[in-house]
Amino acid sequence: MIEMTKMLENWQVHNTLVHVVYVIPKVGRQNFSGRILNFSFLEENILFYNDDQKSVMSLTHHQIESIDPFE
Repeated sequence: MIEMTKMLENWQVHNTLVHVVYVIPKVGRQNFSGRILNFSFLEENILFYNDDQKSVMSLTHHQIESIDPFE
């Protein structure tokens, strides 16, 4: 958990573009590329800026399957 917090914090500070794969119940697997605006493990959510749609979205930790730096 501490490792993940450090990675997320590093990506947020450096404004790193990340690729996120997440699941919405009854819809299925979705993905987007964006940047981390804020995260809270206590509240169990991460706030992203979706670069493609120019929108902000909030996902819970349970919805997210993977977050990787965009290559």
